[in-house]
Amino acid sequence: MEVLSDLERLRVSVVLEDCLEQLAILGRSLPTSSKPSFGDIRSSRSEMRGDHLGDMTSDHSMTRDLDETTFSTTDGLLKVQWDRQFAEAVIKDTLQEVRSTGTFHKLLQAVEMEMDQKAGLQDIIASEEESRQRIKLLQRKLQEIREEKEQEVQRRNEMIAHLKDQRQEKKAKMILEEKYTKKNAELQVFQEQKKCQEQEQDLKNQIEHLKNKTAEELIVHKEMEEFLKKYQTVSTANQQSSSV
Repeated sequence: MEVLSDLERLRVSVVLEDCLEQLAILGRSLPTSSKPSFGDIRSSRSEMRGDHLGDMTSDHSMTRDLDETTFSTTDGLLKVQWDRQFAEAVIKDTLQEVRSTGTFHKLLQAVEMEMDQKAGLQDIIASEEESRQRIKLLQRKLQEIREEKEQEVQRRNEMIAHLKDQRQEKKAKMILEEKYTKKNAELQVFQEQKKCQEQEQDLKNQIEHLKNKTAEELIVHKEMEEFLKKYQTVSTANQQSSSV
């Protein structure tokens, strides 16, 4: 880089001094609550430096730092004040360099740093967008899996309820069948008992009839014996009378 001549240094210095005055006026016109310290500005700017193409963990960490230090407030005046003080610091350093050496390396470095920061932020934004898309995709898949599981659980619950109903129906049917079988068996036993009692009564009647008949036959037999005895006695007496 060529060194500026004395006249060029003077012209550049006047322009830079005018910029500093304008920035100072802007700073005085801003509310006091929106004026951060210059150390905070350098800290937030330094956190934006570095390699923004690292892994996702460093990107998320840097994004959180940016959110907490640079963009954490909703008050736009705070960011304006930060940018104003940063520009003021860069212009002061550049003014000192122009006056002392006639160069403006610090200004070029600041511009290059800002361009790197912008590219890094764009990479972070793209990475964050990609992460959000992946998260949305995973959320949709998770929702689909959850719905499938809920449907499967519902189907299983319906199947369990159906099997319980069938089991209850079979149980009720078995109870009715047992009652019917028991009553039928009791009825058959009662009928068999009644039949046996009737047969027993018939046998008793037959025995009684046979006893009565036997008694009658005995009486007739005795009467017959007595009659025969009498007849024999009479016959014997008649024979004896005839022989005399």
